[in-house]
Amino acid sequence: MSFSFWVLVRYITAWRRFFDISILLTIGGVAVGVAVLVVAMSAFSGFETTLKQAIIEVVGHVSVYKRGGRIDNVDEIKKEISKYAKDIVDEMRFLQQESLVSSKGKISAVLLNGIEKEKAQSLLNIKKRIDQGAVSWVEHEGLPPAYMGKELAKKLSLKIGDTFNVIFPRASKQSVSDLNPIVKKFYLVATIDLGKYEYNSRFLFIDLPLAQEILSTSAITGIRYKLKSASIAEAWARKVQEDIGWTYAAVDWRQQNKNYLSAIEYEKYVMFFVVLIILITACVNVTTSLFVLVLKKYRDISLYRTLGASPLMIVTLFCVHGLFLGSVGLVLGLILGWSMCIGFEVLQMLFPLMPSDIYKISFIATEFRIDDLALISLTTLLICFLSTLIPAIRGAKMSPIEGLKYE
Repeated sequence: MSFSFWVLVRYITAWRRFFDISILLTIGGVAVGVAVLVVAMSAFSGFETTLKQAIIEVVGHVSVYKRGGRIDNVDEIKKEISKYAKDIVDEMRFLQQESLVSSKGKISAVLLNGIEKEKAQSLLNIKKRIDQGAVSWVEHEGLPPAYMGKELAKKLSLKIGDTFNVIFPRASKQSVSDLNPIVKKFYLVATIDLGKYEYNSRFLFIDLPLAQEILSTSAITGIRYKLKSASIAEAWARKVQEDIGWTYAAVDWRQQNKNYLSAIEYEKYVMFFVVLIILITACVNVTTSLFVLVLKKYRDISLYRTLGASPLMIVTLFCVHGLFLGSVGLVLGLILGWSMCIGFEVLQMLFPLMPSDIYKISFIATEFRIDDLALISLTTLLICFLSTLIPAIRGAKMSPIEGLKYE
């Protein structure tokens, strides 16, 4: 090689050039664009993970129920499913019933959940979900305990230890058009945060045997299964469905919320492309800075060409310079984005930034995923590379004679 390429690199990327205001603005623009992308993707990933966890801890990885009725032959169903026991961590029978709660002149529709109290921690993670009160299944003054979603308790103005009535609708034996409801009094032992506004505003939990006694049934609505991993739930549910027949349904957690989860995934990448416009705008500064550099170094480029630098070498030089600026901006942007995510979580603890009645969850923990960071990094470097091509080609096409004519 007649002319050392590294002489050009050392000259063009000299550290003193970073004090140039246009270079600093270019790097700052890329850094801000990357930081915004990091915050957007991390927040959406955290939102997705938080929502999935809330769903799984309420409905389990897989739920098995009878279509159009309740399960009477629980042992037979469990026997059919036992062949897949190696994937099961735990299971919990449950009984659901649409009911009404009345207290202090207020009334609200609820979804009563009779659950096995021994499995409440392993399946529902109830200790972690306690908002106020404590885990206890002991009767108080002859009244059975109940756990209520925190938004439902707020709606009914209930505090820990307060009593309330649960009204179970039941058809009258004398007339098909009449109701003969059952009214049972409970005391509120704790309010729980299920991670999703819909659950917090409707769910009421009591002990399963008590629910069966009140409703005069030994049947259950279904069985929730906790598996070794959420990733195997779909395939596991499909195999179980084939064995138990279509009288019953085996539904994984994703299928129960398919439309909702799919919408979140689409929104995440729509947000990525929207925010990407900020990064593209910032990378235009790379083109501008390199154009200015080309004009400033017209004489030097002509000299280099005269000394033996080829057009390809000049193009490569400016591409390397542009990628260098982009890489510095990328690193600073990742650091800034990480700092902003930490600040976002702290702000959520101090102020209610996420209205739970609108967004269905009240807190989002940001999550950094390798695939998201890789996508941001590759996209940033690609845009920076494309931004360098026009000024690089312009510099390579400069005539050495024109640049040295008046020297």
